[in-house]
Amino acid sequence: MDTAYFKYRLTFFKNVKKGNPYFVGMADGLDLEVEIPKCKEKIKELEDRGYRQLSVWNRFDHAGMADEYNSVYHILSGDAHANKSVLINRHFEHKDGDFNVVFFKDTSIDSMSHYIFLTVETLIESAVILHTELDSGKAEEIRQLHKGYNAILEELSSLSAS
Repeated sequence: MDTAYFKYRLTFFKNVKKGNPYFVGMADGLDLEVEIPKCKEKIKELEDRGYRQLSVWNRFDHAGMADEYNSVYHILSGDAHANKSVLINRHFEHKDGDFNVVFFKDTSIDSMSHYIFLTVETLIESAVILHTELDSGKAEEIRQLHKGYNAILEELSSLSAS
């Protein structure tokens, strides 16, 4: 993480130094002639000690979150980076074997339900982990809320199936 942090800062400082118009005024509060070499030195020091910047997959894998990477992250990355399937879903309307290209397609709740489900699941699981680690005494209460949430989902699923 430290290597990624210093590489991020180095890129930021270099862009400020180049005169990126979105960073106007920031250079005034920074000593870039000191900060840039300091970041480079820190990166070299970390890499010499074997600390390399991990890929996104490696960060998830090391955290024991391969399932999250292969589901939530994968889906949200497609949306964030506008891959081909996301562009088709957003801008093509299919009807009667033909299609229209649209700027903004209407979005239904049904088409967003998987995002809602994944977000709720991630938040609940994160809350359990956080409360367990902090020993707050609330982790079991959150697990029970999760069971209630799952019961509601099952009931909704059975209603929509009938």
